[in-house]
Amino acid sequence: LIMTGCTSRTHYPGPTGIQSPPLVQVSHTQNDFTYKKQRTPVVSRVERDTDIFRILSFEMASHGDNGQAGNLVTARYYQSKAPGAKPLVIILPIWGVHTLPSNALTAQIRSQGGGSVNILQIHGWGMLFDMAKMAYAPNSNAFMSLLDQMIGRVVNTVIDIRRIVDWAETQPDIDRDRIALVGFSLSAMVASVALANEPRLGAGILAVGSASPHDSFATCGGSAGQMRKLVTNRFKW
Repeated sequence: LIMTGCTSRTHYPGPTGIQSPPLVQVSHTQNDFTYKKQRTPVVSRVERDTDIFRILSFEMASHGDNGQAGNLVTARYYQSKAPGAKPLVIILPIWGVHTLPSNALTAQIRSQGGGSVNILQIHGWGMLFDMAKMAYAPNSNAFMSLLDQMIGRVVNTVIDIRRIVDWAETQPDIDRDRIALVGFSLSAMVASVALANEPRLGAGILAVGSASPHDSFATCGGSAGQMRKLVTNRFKW
């Protein structure tokens, strides 16, 4: 697109000489992503078979509130029928927003990989950050409580990724030294935290996620921008 002149990149520097307001500490106190490692119960069933993959459903209880139905981690596992232990690619969704990136990458790996890798495509129909709910918080205390809840969901999701690695290490068809994680947009930011805290992840791809959460809240449009406009107007921030 850039080569054909259909798009361009423009950097707008922020204003100078303006003092930012002090940061407000939310009540969430969990400042790391540790957890008690134990056997992770996973419920799976065969959905169908292809020439290359056995396709199974995947379900495990989340470490806590993760914004999904029943606080479950659900996925579709494409188990390669090729002999021996293969690498595993864990593909994260854009929770509650879009399935196109994760669906497209999963389909591409399936069609081009020739069964050389296993794929775990995580579902994510529920919101990790529920911007609409936060936008209509009745007061600032309720807003901060919701923000604290959303932070907790991110923490639990990172821990769940680590627990998925626990499960992967027990699977004879998975090469435990070759586990990769892929994220897009919000899930790229979550994946970056998981990669920083889980040394068993051997590789990561972060697509369109080079932003800090506070920058996204402060400057992004879309649902984040609408939430910001409604909240700042209502609370006179």
